[in-house]
Amino acid sequence: MITSPSQTTRDGETRELHYLSCEARREIPRGPWDECPGLFLPEKTLEFAFHVLPSPLEEELKVIAHPAWIPVNDASQFYAKAQKELRQQKEDLKCKAWKLHPLYKENKATLIERAGGCSNLNLKKYKLVQQVTQFA
Repeated sequence: MITSPSQTTRDGETRELHYLSCEARREIPRGPWDECPGLFLPEKTLEFAFHVLPSPLEEELKVIAHPAWIPVNDASQFYAKAQKELRQQKEDLKCKAWKLHPLYKENKATLIERAGGCSNLNLKKYKLVQQVTQFA
């Protein structure tokens, strides 16, 4: 569960930081929260939640949406987009890794031939290289 940080003021009251007036905020000493502009923006809250819980259940998504002050549907859309971007990043990393392999310099026809000729012609080149090395 994500909670907002709180701070005790000089008069002993504990308040949440993003609900404080400017006057009350001046009473609080500087801290790490001062180094992160927009700390309580919905995007920041959702990004933090995504790093902690990348695949939440429906009930967990409701809990995540609440401190971000957004509807559950918006949180769900954020997660769908973030998961898609994460999958794409992983795919890009695989591609870059296989591009370093010596077989990647071969043309696609040669790779299909080396894979036994029965490879899917729609495969990306790095996947062909991966397939050829598995059969070797």
